[in-house]
Amino acid sequence: MQRPTPKNNFGNGPNAHNLLRADRCPGPASGTAVISHPSAAATRREPPALRRLVLHLDLRAVPLPAATLPLNFSWEAWRDDRALAHAAILFEGFRNGTDARFMRALSTLEGCYDLITATSYHQYFVPEATWMAVHLGSRGTSLPAATIQVIGSLARAARIQNIAVLPEFRGRGIARAMLVRCLRSCRALGYELAELEVTATNTPAVELYRSLGFTLRRVYVHEAEAP
Repeated sequence: MQRPTPKNNFGNGPNAHNLLRADRCPGPASGTAVISHPSAAATRREPPALRRLVLHLDLRAVPLPAATLPLNFSWEAWRDDRALAHAAILFEGFRNGTDARFMRALSTLEGCYDLITATSYHQYFVPEATWMAVHLGSRGTSLPAATIQVIGSLARAARIQNIAVLPEFRGRGIARAMLVRCLRSCRALGYELAELEVTATNTPAVELYRSLGFTLRRVYVHEAEAP
């Protein structure tokens, strides 16, 4: 399937956050610092490689808690017409982090849109386990706050990816609720194994995954992508 050309003017500045604000809609859809300039020597120095952990979870053996979002948040199921909202969350969640310096797609809104849409067009995309969390504001409006996607397989293994929470909504248990909801959906669909990747230095994420029963499968090194 050919991906439709986005009509939006993608920007790499604060426009993505403005897009999320403008994306407020009447309720959740049914069913659904200081900047320093590096020296010339610093700019010539190659960044270190990124250590990535591949974790997996046996959905048949690990008990899962309830997937409960905080007050004033709600679930929205996957909709093709909301791909840009998912991408804006992914961009805002990763744009200033280590991952974006090694994986170029995460450093631009357009790159994040490509990641989201490529996943949604994958042969084994699992829309039933793909979710967005929305913040319910005043007057019945909602603001996209978190995203998660899944690609399945014939081997009954679900690969979880593109997990992100807007910075202003972190620390409220949203990432945990999103992951649990996703895992529960995968298990209900008959998947037996869940797998995801995380940067080794992302301690909060690693601790979250391990608290839910994920264990280390392998480690690999991701080299910085060429500009």
